[in-house]
Amino acid sequence: MIAGVLFGLGASACWALANIAVARSSRAVGAARALLWAQLVGIAVLAEAAMALDFRPVPIGGTHVMWMAL
Repeated sequence: MIAGVLFGLGASACWALANIAVARSSRAVGAARALLWAQLVGIAVLAEAAMALDFRPVPIGGTHVMWMAL
């Protein structure tokens, strides 16, 4: 139960920091460009974390790549 509360607080803090970062960058480069770059950076960071933390017994095939792209 405590872990859920801590994860919830951590998620709220990350959401607030992301909101501040996107608000500042949207004033500098525009809202659409700021959101696009935030998504691309987030995808890149999460992809690296997923590859580092997930150990699959079966290699990733074409079907897996298709579902990830979708």
